[in-house]
Amino acid sequence: MNDDKIKCPNCGAPLKKNDNNSDIICEYCGKSLYIKKEIEKKAILDNEKKSSSLIKFFDSCEKFFSSPLFALIFTPFALVICALMYAKNNFDLFVNEDIETNNYAVNLSSIDSISLKTFNDASKSQLALYIDYTYTFTNKEKWESCGFLFLKPKEKAFWYEDEISNILVDVLKRTIEGDGTEMTLYGALRYYDIGVDKNGVVNHSFQGFISLDQLYLFDNKYFFWGYTGIDSLYDDLLQNHDGEFYVEKSENFCT
Repeated sequence: MNDDKIKCPNCGAPLKKNDNNSDIICEYCGKSLYIKKEIEKKAILDNEKKSSSLIKFFDSCEKFFSSPLFALIFTPFALVICALMYAKNNFDLFVNEDIETNNYAVNLSSIDSISLKTFNDASKSQLALYIDYTYTFTNKEKWESCGFLFLKPKEKAFWYEDEISNILVDVLKRTIEGDGTEMTLYGALRYYDIGVDKNGVVNHSFQGFISLDQLYLFDNKYFFWGYTGIDSLYDDLLQNHDGEFYVEKSENFCT
């Protein structure tokens, strides 16, 4: 677009370029109109000034961070932060270790009744998988709870080379009858390392190890799973570990 075709935005009169000035002045109303080229030039100069200021700022920062003064100020601060982080990590390790070694049940009363029932339900489900060869004998009743034993080591105790903190033994019983004979058989499940959190909630998978005898009766005609008495179950349960534990029985144990 030619300059002589530019109109004044104030009065609409045609404007003529003035080569001696940086703007065009309307001859009719006296309005000044800045030439675009001059505006762009001014904007470029402003940007150059801003860029120059920004470069100077970063140069100053670089000089400061690389100066001995920065090292003198920052190094003690960094050492304090590192020391605090180290102390916190070691405190957390100490607390976690304390939890790891002290969150095990120490007696039956430290295991809540709901968890004991859950243990017992799990035991019944696992014992139900063992099928007798009875022929004329029948199971008069299913496995039912007989009580709990809680075994706490007197010192360090190991079971198959693994150190254990406690053993919860869920003892169950059932009655069988046939050929004019009736008897009670006993079985048990062992649950190792019963953990209890700070709220008293048991932390365990409720998966136990079964203690059952293969019992043949009446000239080996009949095959049953179970022990004929508590003593035989207890002896087989503890094996060569008898005397290594304090033994606590639940109330009315197998009465």
